[in-house]
Amino acid sequence: MNVQAGGNDFRNNRDLLAAHSPGTHGGADGLVDDVVDDILEALQLADTAGAERILWLIPDFTAAPSHDGEFDNLERRSIRAHLSRANRALREAALAQGVVVFDAAFHARRLVTTPPNLFGHPLVGPPAHGDYDRIFADDLHLSAVSNALLANGIIAALDAELGVSFRGYSVFELADLAHISHP
Repeated sequence: MNVQAGGNDFRNNRDLLAAHSPGTHGGADGLVDDVVDDILEALQLADTAGAERILWLIPDFTAAPSHDGEFDNLERRSIRAHLSRANRALREAALAQGVVVFDAAFHARRLVTTPPNLFGHPLVGPPAHGDYDRIFADDLHLSAVSNALLANGIIAALDAELGVSFRGYSVFELADLAHISHP
């Protein structure tokens, strides 16, 4: 079972989270606590079904083109601090339950800060979006090639935790998704 949740809860309440750093506002802290509790409850329910579980940590939506210039540095730091608090709690609880954790926050941030290079053609990061070789397909969602790169990260996490060996996307398949010519 794959659980990836919480991102829209944070995004939909971004003004509250931007205005209050962790520990300074009961409403903001309560929102984060509720998101964490809901995700952990979903993981517990899945455990009763005996399924292997993987949890994606919540990515930083402030890096998406739709939020470019929306936040000043203090607001962005506040949102990221709330995300970090939630992700720490999720990681600790999930690992204690035997859940495989995929740090989507880290991997998505790495895509944006150091876009991969496929056959001499680097993927294009924000604010650009909307073409096959972009990190973002639109102003909020990752492109097909970015999702495939994240899938490779999930596969690596599963392989490491469960001792399995799944095949990920090859560099040729990634280039095809990005419409990048290759040998």
